Amino acid sequence: TRDGDPPFDVILVHSFSRFFRDQVELELRTREFAKRGIQLVSITQEVSNDAMGDLVRSILAKFDEYNSAETGKHVSRSLAENARQGFFSGGVLPFGFRAVEVERRGSAKKKKLEIEEAEAEVVRLIFDLYRKGDGKSGPLGVTKIAHWLNEHGYRTRGKKRWTISIVHRLLRNQIYMGECWRKTSTGTGEPILITVPAIVSLEVFEGIQRE
Repeated sequence: TRDGDPPFDVILVHSFSRFFRDQVELELRTREFAKRGIQLVSITQEVSNDAMGDLVRSILAKFDEYNSAETGKHVSRSLAENARQGFFSGGVLPFGFRAVEVERRGSAKKKKLEIEEAEAEVVRLIFDLYRKGDGKSGPLGVTKIAHWLNEHGYRTRGKKRWTISIVHRLLRNQIYMGECWRKTSTGTGEPILITVPAIVSLEVFEGIQRE
C-alpha cells in the first residue's frame, strides 16, 4: 500500500524494460519508490544510486522504449505479409476450423485454416436452425438456438454452454462464407482478406444478414 512503511527495500527486475517500457512512467514510478526508501535494481543494467545513475537509467529506458516500438512495427509488418500470403497468423481459432501446417520457412511454421468437420456440422446446424428451425417449428432466434443447443447436449470447443452472444457472433462472422479479414495490429491501412474454405454458402450467409 501507499500508507505506512513498505514491507521491502528493493525491487529486483531482470531489466528496466521488464518493469516499464515507457521511459516517463519508469521515471515517475522510480521517484515514487525513492520517496518511500525503495530502490529499483536491474540485474542486467547496473546503475549507481545517484544523479549519474538516474541519467544512465533514463537513457537506457529511452533506448528500451525505442526498441520496443521498432519490434512492434516489424512484427506488424510480418503478420500483415503473412496474411497477404493466405496464412493464419495465430490468435483465437474460429469454431469450425483447425490450423494446419502447410510449409516451413526456416524455423517458422506456416499454417492455413481447414475445416474441422465435427465443429462445422454444428455451425451448419446453427444456420439451419436460424433459417428453418428444427422441423418442429419455424425459424429460431438466437436465444432459442442457444437454448436448443444446450438442451440437446451441444457444447462449444471449451465444453461450455452456448450463449446468446456466441450464437449471434457466429451467425455474423464472415469467415463461415469463406472470408477472413485481418486488421493490421497498428489499426492503420486496409484490412487484409484471407480466403478460407467456406462452411456455408454465400447465398445462405448473405440471406441471414438481410434479416
